[in-house]
Amino acid sequence: MAKADEFDWSGYTGQQRKFVLAYIADKKHCATHAAEEAEYKHPKVKGSQLLKNDKIKAAIAWHMERLCTKYTVTADRVVQELAKIAFFDMRELYHDNGLLKRPDELPAEVAAALSGIKTRVDEEGMYIEHDYRTSSKLHALELLGKNLKMFTDKIDLNIKRPLVEINLMGRGNKPKS
Repeated sequence: MAKADEFDWSGYTGQQRKFVLAYIADKKHCATHAAEEAEYKHPKVKGSQLLKNDKIKAAIAWHMERLCTKYTVTADRVVQELAKIAFFDMRELYHDNGLLKRPDELPAEVAAALSGIKTRVDEEGMYIEHDYRTSSKLHALELLGKNLKMFTDKIDLNIKRPLVEINLMGRGNKPKS
């Protein structure tokens, strides 16, 4: 009997268990790679079949939910992080005197908007140079806009233009009577 915080693998084969765990561990969630990891003979076919299996879907869903809970991944948190990138103000990287701030001087919301920091220090451990890399502001704005459904294509079904008649018989050809 599994504990409340552990998945109950009874009723699953060893290969199915390996498949589920490999599928979750794979960044791209590729069924073929997971089936290869689980040592199925025909991974392309078997991976696709396993994803249609209700037991396998339940195991994947259970594990994915636990991962999201463990890392507190919520829709609200994702939107908050995107907003930090989208509305990041580069001026916050600098002191009032124009000098670049050290990484330990950056506010948390500024640091969250950065995708990388490269620093150089001298022999005494003093910072000499900082190279801050920012995440794509445009991409973050695009994702936020899509989340708010700002960029949906709208098709007007209430067209009020006269219909044009098209002669499908060709020029001047009339249907035979």
